[in-house]
Amino acid sequence: MSDVTFNSIIKQLNKLQERFNNLGWVVDTNSYTWYGQLGNGMRMAGETDMIAIDKQGNLHILDFKTTSDLSKFDT
Repeated sequence: MSDVTFNSIIKQLNKLQERFNNLGWVVDTNSYTWYGQLGNGMRMAGETDMIAIDKQGNLHILDFKTTSDLSKFDT
């Protein structure tokens, strides 16, 4: 990863942290692995990037994606 890319990510994460602080969210960045089984018997697992709890006690699971092709995402 280039220095420019790394610094851009750090800048974006700092803005995100400021936004969460302003919302009063409690953020947990510990890694949690979740396991489940679909109705058809297929098993699956995933890992959360970040979990946040808002002032009303609602849980938010945040999943970050990285790509060099920004046209994949609608702003």
